[in-house]
Amino acid sequence: MVHTNGAPQRRMTIERISGDQMEIEQVEPDNPFSAPAQLEVLRQGNGFMLRSLSFERGLHSLRISFEPALPLPAVGLEDRTDAEFVVGEDNHPVAHGKVSVARTLDTEHVSWWFSAPSWARTSTFDSGVNLIY
Repeated sequence: MVHTNGAPQRRMTIERISGDQMEIEQVEPDNPFSAPAQLEVLRQGNGFMLRSLSFERGLHSLRISFEPALPLPAVGLEDRTDAEFVVGEDNHPVAHGKVSVARTLDTEHVSWWFSAPSWARTSTFDSGVNLIY
C-alpha cells in the first residue's frame, strides 16, 4: 500500500515478471470510480524505465506507450529524456507525438508535443509526476 498525506490510498502489485520486464497494477481500493492502472516497466541498471501505462474499464481501454521507454526517476537532477509516444483508445491509435521528461527536485516534469491529431499540434501539454518509493 502507498499512502501520502491527503492523497488516496493506492495498492501496487507486481502482476508479472519476465527477465527485466515487470507488469505492475495500481488500484485505489477506496475509489470505485477509479480504473486500475497497468504499468509496463523495464529494469535497467539500478533504475526503472516506463514503457507503457494503460487503463481498462469494462470494454474500453486507454494506453500510452513510450519509445524508447522513459526513465523514472530521471538519472540526475536536470537530466532530460526525449521519446515518442502513442495514445491508443480501444486498441486504435488516437494521438501521437514527442514527450520530454526532466527532473526538478522531487518532481518529474513531463512536456508533451502532439503530431496528431492536427488540432493539438499548436499546444504543449505540461504535467508533473511525483514518485513515491
